[in-house]
Amino acid sequence: HFWIEAQVNGDTVPFLVDTGATLTAVSSQTAARIGVEARPGGIPVMLNTANGTISAEIATIDELRFGNVVARGLDAVIAPG
Repeated sequence: HFWIEAQVNGDTVPFLVDTGATLTAVSSQTAARIGVEARPGGIPVMLNTANGTISAEIATIDELRFGNVVARGLDAVIAPG
């Protein structure tokens, strides 16, 4: 694991990179700050984490950029903490 500073839809966000993670996750607080919203009508998903099972919402990140790496239309989850 290591930390990076990434640009999400133009806003700087610190990310903990977990090479074993299945999805990109942002906290509820970060999502609200940068304008990432849960998909309308979505049903929460249950995720198994190192700290147990949590409920999260599916979202889309329009653009995530760090260094020369760019991902667009990225599936993500909004999770507590």
